[in-house]
Amino acid sequence: MPTSPLVFNVAAAGQPERPLEMVGHLFDARGRLIASAPVTNGRLAFDVDPARLSRASLYVAPVDPEGAAPTVAVMKRLAAYQPTVALRPGPAAIAVKIPEDLWKRWLFCVTRVVGRVVRPVEIGGEIHELPVCHARVHICEVDPWPDIFTRIPDPKILRLRDELLHLVERVPRPPIPDPGPLIRPRVPVRVVRPAIDARLLREIEAETPMIRVGAVSEASEAVPFASLMSAAELHTLAATREAAGVDLAAMSAIRLEVPAALRNALSSPSASVIRNALAANTEVLMPALCWWPWVWPFVRYDEVKVVETDEHGRFEANILYPCNGDKPDVYAWVEYCIGGTWTAVLKPPAACATHWNYASGSELVLRVRDPRVPWCEEPPTLPGKKVGVLTLGNAINVHQVDQGSGLVPGGRPMGGSIEPTVWFGQQLQAGIGASHYKWSYRRVNPDKSPVEDWIACDEREVGRHYGVIGADSKIHFKSYKLGPDEAVSGDSLFKIPPKDPPAGSWAPQLNARANTASAYLWSGSRTEYARIPDGLYELKLELFQVSGGTITRVKDVDFEIPPSNVAAPFPTDTDLTLVNAPEAYLIRESGHVVAFRMFLRIDNNKCGASIYPTTVPGSTEECGFITFHPTPTASATLGFAATHDNDFATFAFSVVRGRCTVGFAAAAGIVGASPVGGYALDAAGVYRRTIQISQLLAPIPPACPDGCRNGAFAEHLHVYAMATDGWGRLDYLDAHAVAAFALAAG
Repeated sequence: MPTSPLVFNVAAAGQPERPLEMVGHLFDARGRLIASAPVTNGRLAFDVDPARLSRASLYVAPVDPEGAAPTVAVMKRLAAYQPTVALRPGPAAIAVKIPEDLWKRWLFCVTRVVGRVVRPVEIGGEIHELPVCHARVHICEVDPWPDIFTRIPDPKILRLRDELLHLVERVPRPPIPDPGPLIRPRVPVRVVRPAIDARLLREIEAETPMIRVGAVSEASEAVPFASLMSAAELHTLAATREAAGVDLAAMSAIRLEVPAALRNALSSPSASVIRNALAANTEVLMPALCWWPWVWPFVRYDEVKVVETDEHGRFEANILYPCNGDKPDVYAWVEYCIGGTWTAVLKPPAACATHWNYASGSELVLRVRDPRVPWCEEPPTLPGKKVGVLTLGNAINVHQVDQGSGLVPGGRPMGGSIEPTVWFGQQLQAGIGASHYKWSYRRVNPDKSPVEDWIACDEREVGRHYGVIGADSKIHFKSYKLGPDEAVSGDSLFKIPPKDPPAGSWAPQLNARANTASAYLWSGSRTEYARIPDGLYELKLELFQVSGGTITRVKDVDFEIPPSNVAAPFPTDTDLTLVNAPEAYLIRESGHVVAFRMFLRIDNNKCGASIYPTTVPGSTEECGFITFHPTPTASATLGFAATHDNDFATFAFSVVRGRCTVGFAAAAGIVGASPVGGYALDAAGVYRRTIQISQLLAPIPPACPDGCRNGAFAEHLHVYAMATDGWGRLDYLDAHAVAAFALAAG
């Protein structure tokens, strides 16, 4: 393919104190790199195919100290110069002069970004922030503030104007009264409703910033931003806080004050005028971008560094920025290697987690709440011939399981994949010859008599990960299989984990769940709700000696469990002292302890949710419209069915008129309990309550201060399964229903 020379004479306007190190890059119309060349003695030359120069662009940039591959995004970050010249090959040089205000931005300063990645863990009733090792931290620089407002389209600029004006003109509302407990205290189930209720509103208000109503110079009241939000926006914030790692509590100190100049500009009907006013007041507005979820997509960023946390969860990186420009706005997100795949475990919206005008050296604390991510303290080891049976999953202390009913704390059953965590003593092999173990289960009657024979927990493999450094100087993760051990025929046995892996070192952080499970009792799943019948089960742990072709069950094992007054997850230091397993947890033969056992209630039943038609005596109904005679005694009967075969569920029922929650018509409690919130169970198992229509149409302060002659209502019912697998509630067993009706005076 023939090429032709393309030559430029490059000079800097003004007088730089020292020569500028520059490089030129050609990109085609699709942003693909065509060629790069250094600027030497003011000359920049390429040999290119003229056919590739159609709609191509030239960028002259400083030499990137980071050595990043040239892209259009990198050119933007480096403040590269894009001259408006015709790219025509030939021997004559094309003059390019770098503007003085631009090359001065090529004098870079260094910002040191430091921080730590932690996992908040509750230990002994207190939250401890434990370090997370070997996590990847992606450090990014957010686009400059004016660019964000530039890319927001006119309709959304006008919406932002309207919401800011609404804040300025808003009159503070009185506090909402406490509705009281929604469920029995003994059932720690989080209830989230699809409409605004007083409890959720107070919770979000406590964590959102206060909005100063009026100009900065005015003595005016402050109101919670959340009080001005719609139900959908409130729940977007709630979901973000739960799932995306937004630290709303840390935002509570923000005070958004609307300056008089900005307030005056907001009265303009011109989107351009408003956009310019917003850009001029970015320092006021940027920290509050998190509270407008619809703005999030317009906040963009470029990745500049990827670093790994050390053994203390700490990370550090240097990023460059123009000394004559603004300090960088830094955003960071976190990946962790789970199941051999790097997975994002903390990636909040940039609008909510950017550190605007980041001060060099100030510590960033990135809090990862993903339960799959472990912290990097060393796990405890058990001396001698002991076996510690600790938890079911991550959060159920085996000593807190009721051995009569089999229910775990909170009166909950277990379900899904049940995974006991066991620590094996270091001298089991040398002391009593134990080399293998086996978990089995069987269904039993309420009096503990067996319904079936023992079944081995061998449907899924159990392994432990370890890491080794390969010949390529990179870390490689491998799996050491514990079982089922194919080398042992005739039984489903699993190897007791050795003290040291085959090579390298153990890597429990690769997948916390897989590396702590000693077995899987697969009782159900999201796709197969009940793989085994629901009921009371007995689990058994036995140890074996395998020598040649002989398998011998080991006797007199010292089984220990955590104390009953310590909730899981446990601290990883020596403050946790195991106790001898009580007699109820042991199986003896001829006076010898031959196995550990526990009883569990398993329930994988799905919940049911139905909302029944609202009825008004003597009325007619058409397409959801119910006509009624407006008399003082006119009433409506609401009904719903919240069901679970064994009542292991809670429910929340809400009623919304227009955009206002009808609090007195709501109810929440345990399935099967009656009455709840004025609703009583009838013979058909339906919760019903009769409410006067005058009440339903009465004023609902403060959001709906006026009464109604007619009204449209939405009914929402959520039924939440109480079953847990020790890692979380089995929400795939939940049920939901929604319905609507309207009352029209006839």
